Amino acid sequence: MSLIPDYPSDLREEHSDWHMIRSIPMGEPGSGLEFLIFHYNFIREFHQWYDDQPFADQAAVAPWTEIPSEFKMRELGWNARLAAAEDRIVNHPETFANLDELGSFIETRIHPWLHTTAAEFYDEPVLARISSANLSDHFYQIHGLVDAWASSWLQSDTTARDDAWFGS
Repeated sequence: MSLIPDYPSDLREEHSDWHMIRSIPMGEPGSGLEFLIFHYNFIREFHQWYDDQPFADQAAVAPWTEIPSEFKMRELGWNARLAAAEDRIVNHPETFANLDELGSFIETRIHPWLHTTAAEFYDEPVLARISSANLSDHFYQIHGLVDAWASSWLQSDTTARDDAWFGS
């Protein structure tokens, strides 16, 4: 089972609240950067709690390094549009003008599919619900991958990047 025991209610509510009353609506300028920053910081907060738990399993919450190959099946919704989105993110990060554009692209094109597919594949409906997706270790694998994509963008042309990373 990949549900995290004794999960703090304040973390669950923080994630749910952000999605319900975020300051910049999805798709609006600034929303992609806000998406990346919120989830980056949220994962850090999670690890401040989780890493000290007696049941902590770092391998279970380790970021994916790529979309799992077993997800790339037509039956799970994998299609040419998603393949092209992944290719652009992974192989052509320099085509995004800034982190906001990258974050919006991820949030609207591939992020929802990752959650619903993981929910189906792992038989964890909680992953498809904003209010409780973060109760699953797969949430942290997904968002670790998103963070890796943002890092890849930052490394794609560091001399041209004026956007600040997520802070220290």
